[in-house]
Amino acid sequence: MKIYNHKIEEILQDSGIEAVKQIHSLVHSSLEMYRGELPQYLKEVRQENIDRIIDQLWGGSKDILPLTIQSIKAKVIDILIIDSSSIGNFLLYVFEEDGIQIGFRGNIPIEKMPFSTDYLSVDLSTFYNMHNGWYEIESNDGLLQAEKFEIFRDPENGETNFLKVFQKGVNAIGFDIDSTKREPFVLWTEDDEVEEISAFWKFIDEWFQIILEDFDNR
Repeated sequence: MKIYNHKIEEILQDSGIEAVKQIHSLVHSSLEMYRGELPQYLKEVRQENIDRIIDQLWGGSKDILPLTIQSIKAKVIDILIIDSSSIGNFLLYVFEEDGIQIGFRGNIPIEKMPFSTDYLSVDLSTFYNMHNGWYEIESNDGLLQAEKFEIFRDPENGETNFLKVFQKGVNAIGFDIDSTKREPFVLWTEDDEVEEISAFWKFIDEWFQIILEDFDNR
C-alpha cells in the first residue's frame, strides 16, 4: 500500500472527518481485501491500472469534463476508499503539490437530485450519478455535494435568486433560479460582477483544469 509523506489521517482530521474505520487504496490494494460492504458502484471496478480505474469511474462524464479527466490521469497518485462511521464511504483522490498531499473528495453517487435543481437549464445528474460532488476536501473548491448547494437571497426583498453549485475561492458558479430559463452564471465576488455562462460544463471543465494544473505530475 502507498506510504504517504503527509498522513492522510491528518487531511481527514483537518477537514472535520472523524471516526475513520478504514482507508483502502483502490489502486494499490485488491478490493477482495476490503473489509465490510463495498459501495455498489465500486463492486464492478476492474483494477487494471490507475488510468483504467479513472475511465470506469468517470466514463459517464467523459463528454462533459474531458480536460478534468485528462488532468486527473496525469496527476492523481492514488484513489482511496474512506470508510467513516460518522459519514459513511467516499473516495479520496490524492494529489501532490511540492510533495504535500492534497485530497479531493468524491461522494457516493445519488439516485435523485434535490428539488432545488428541478427545471435548471443544465442536467446536473450527468455528473452526480457518478459522484455526489467532487471538491478539494479542505477548501471545498469544486462541485459541491448536492445537499450543500447554497441558495442565495436578494438582500432587499429576501427572495431566492441564485443556486450555488460550484465554488473556487470566493467566486461561485450557479443558476439564476429567479428566472424562468434558470441559466448558469458565475459570481465574481471580489469584483462584485455577474457573468452569464453560455456553456456550463465547458466552464466547469476549465475551472477544474485550473485548480489541478499546479499539482505535481504523477
